[in-house]
Amino acid sequence: MATATLAALTDPKSQDYVSGNKKVKYRQWTGPASYTIAGDTITPSDVGLRHITAITLPGGAVVPGTLTGAFIVAASKVASSETWKITCYTAAGSPGTATALGEVNATTNLSTYKAVLRIEGY
Repeated sequence: MATATLAALTDPKSQDYVSGNKKVKYRQWTGPASYTIAGDTITPSDVGLRHITAITLPGGAVVPGTLTGAFIVAASKVASSETWKITCYTAAGSPGTATALGEVNATTNLSTYKAVLRIEGY
């Protein structure tokens, strides 16, 4: 099980805040040097929470320094657990073709890929 690499953001528009009884935290996820099938793991303690209620990706697709090779990044909760997974998908076909998305192959180097995560919890 690979643990996600998370960093606080320095952009003042993406600072942590409290909304009602929930805390909202923004973190930058950096892809792993060797992707693990089923994705990276995030637990509440990774971001200073006791429980995560939602993880969203305001930016959607993730790109490296250039705009080639974008991946779709998804966040999902592991059933009966406090663990969340960040998984990466890509299309097998050419741009503009109707091709189903598939999970990125194991050991793929995604270390130049980054995404902003909006993590909500308490």
